[in-house]
Amino acid sequence: MQILKRLLIVAFVSAPWMVSLYLHFWLEHTGVWTPDRSYRGLLSVLLLAIGMSASFGAYMLISSRYK
Repeated sequence: MQILKRLLIVAFVSAPWMVSLYLHFWLEHTGVWTPDRSYRGLLSVLLLAIGMSASFGAYMLISSRYK
């Protein structure tokens, strides 16, 4: 039971980052973000940073709750 609880926590914490990675992939795959689009690199970095920050916030919320 302890392993299942830990896996659910890891899945919850990593979900925002995985969603931002998939959104980045989807935007590239569908052709919304073409290489000639201005500020493409900046928007990519911001999208991934938002996902990582949300995952970090979820981790901090979970870790502070179980101390």
